[in-house]
Amino acid sequence: MTAEELYMKKATLYRWFFIKFLRYKNGLKNFFETEQPLRQGCKVLDAGCGSGVLIKVLFRIARKRNMTGIHFYGFDLTRAMLDLFNEWITKEKAANITLKKADVLKADEQLPDDWGNYDLIVSSAMLEYIPKSEVKKALRNLGSLLKPEGTFYLFITRKNFLMALLIKLWWKANLYEKAEIKKVLQNSGFKDIRFKKFSFPYSYLNLWGFAIEAKN
Repeated sequence: MTAEELYMKKATLYRWFFIKFLRYKNGLKNFFETEQPLRQGCKVLDAGCGSGVLIKVLFRIARKRNMTGIHFYGFDLTRAMLDLFNEWITKEKAANITLKKADVLKADEQLPDDWGNYDLIVSSAMLEYIPKSEVKKALRNLGSLLKPEGTFYLFITRKNFLMALLIKLWWKANLYEKAEIKKVLQNSGFKDIRFKKFSFPYSYLNLWGFAIEAKN
């Protein structure tokens, strides 16, 4: 079963488990309120946006702080996830969010020409579902979409016994050790790689995965 087929079948279950049960969205909100990566008029891309958890968090932070001129872009391989996201966009009447169905491994072919020069790129729980032999290509594709001075935030599942049970077996995903994902990022052209932490009361999310900041 491909990643797209998996998520089409389990999109609702995925949203319940990760977003509601693990309170992942709350953890991301806490994380980005601390990091404060948004700037007036910036251009943001969510690579593998799924049902939109990352953009929703950043969108609401921007609105709370009265930040203007920010445009959000998101692409995902799975139509079922994008449909869930579009429902929210319609309900929210969010005019500054643009979505596209695309594969990160074919980003240069499938994304419009104006999808580039991003100030900020974020990606969560996407690279785990790409063969490890292709992850370097995926990261290089993302790096090519980022401004020279842009920032990349990656959230990715870590390798441990608990995640082997919950993620690898259930979702057929790859897991990463700290040194391993750092090396892949370096070999993909990223620099100034920093491993961050989810803070209390969402510290338990550090058992799930790594929160990484990197520069182009």
